[in-house]
Amino acid sequence: MFTTNQPRNNIVCTQLIRQVNNIRHKIDINAYRAIQPLSNDHGISFLPIRSSDIDLHGLQCMHHGTTVVHWEEDGSRSSLCFLKLERSNATLTWSKTGWSALKGSNYQDYSLTTNIEELVPPGVVLKNENNDIVFNGLEEGYLELQCIKEIRLGEGAVDVATTVSRRHGLEEMDADSCCLKLIFGASLSDNRSVEFIAPPMVAEIWARGLSQIVALHRRQQQMCDRRIQWVKEKYLQLFFNEQSCFGPTPAEAIK
Repeated sequence: MFTTNQPRNNIVCTQLIRQVNNIRHKIDINAYRAIQPLSNDHGISFLPIRSSDIDLHGLQCMHHGTTVVHWEEDGSRSSLCFLKLERSNATLTWSKTGWSALKGSNYQDYSLTTNIEELVPPGVVLKNENNDIVFNGLEEGYLELQCIKEIRLGEGAVDVATTVSRRHGLEEMDADSCCLKLIFGASLSDNRSVEFIAPPMVAEIWARGLSQIVALHRRQQQMCDRRIQWVKEKYLQLFFNEQSCFGPTPAEAIK
């Protein structure tokens, strides 16, 4: 007769799976430190950040933000904006740049006296005021990363060689490597999109980095306690209340 250790093997496998899930669930705040400190850093992240799951260099670039062109297919409008991944790794924001988007303008439509990274993005303020997953303004807006369904690089409907390139100086760029399209929605039938244009290397950083972060969000939703996410969201609302950028007091936290 032959004996089998199948029950014992099942127990061992179950224990290993639990250990792996516990490791993925644990958020080590010491695992990622930006070389250049982030402004208004609240230290709250909805994701565990480890070098095995995401490119830390790309993550830092997204946290500090880059200049891109936001394109609206409806109406064929475009505008330079400052695209940034919030420190919480849960929200993508864009805002009007502090420098001019026009060549040879007769009036000053820019300001170089302030650092745009030190300001609270308007998208964060809009997010605290609205309950929607997105505010898709041309110059200002935000998008919840948990609602992104697909990330496409080079599949936008943007004619880079004509209107957009003449206005923003992108004549030498190839649409196949500089158009970033994010498809999102709150349900299966809800399919909307937002498009950005950037230099090929910048667009690749965003496409690769956002793909990794969206994958982490999907994994985290399967095993994370939703109450923890709720507490983090409430903390961030209090942190950015009236753009104070200070954590809540014990009395405010109890309320």
